Amino acid sequence: EALKIAEQFEGKRLPGFQRAQVAYCKGRALEGLNRPQGEILLAYQTAITADAGASENIAREAVLRSLEILHKDEQVHLAIKTYQESDGEELIRGFTKVMEAAGLAKMYQLALGNGQALPGNYTRYLRFTPDRIHGTDEEEEEDKPDAEDDGQ
Repeated sequence: EALKIAEQFEGKRLPGFQRAQVAYCKGRALEGLNRPQGEILLAYQTAITADAGASENIAREAVLRSLEILHKDEQVHLAIKTYQESDGEELIRGFTKVMEAAGLAKMYQLALGNGQALPGNYTRYLRFTPDRIHGTDEEEEEDKPDAEDDGQ
């Protein structure tokens, strides 16, 4: 029933905050119906971005629901395990989802947490950042001399 109601509004022009609400409700309905992960995550991504995050409560809940879905994904766990066992040398198919979880966790921490800490089971994703994965940690960058400082 909730999915039918949400789908009735999909083709209609709505203010951003209402679009965010409809998308979040659709995501919850899709979850309840055990629909494909991509379909659910797309609804939550719409809820997060529909009004540029102005509906903080909705965006926050959509981020947490998305993190929960990704956290339960076996591909995510396999990707993390493979990455750790290969000392960061091997990236596998599920690693894109790990990066998505990392982005969502960072978004929650920087903008949507509203003073609340990121739930502990999701903090593990914060260490997966593009600079760490591609071997250019900020700490390493600081140790390298600038091209201007090479005595020329």
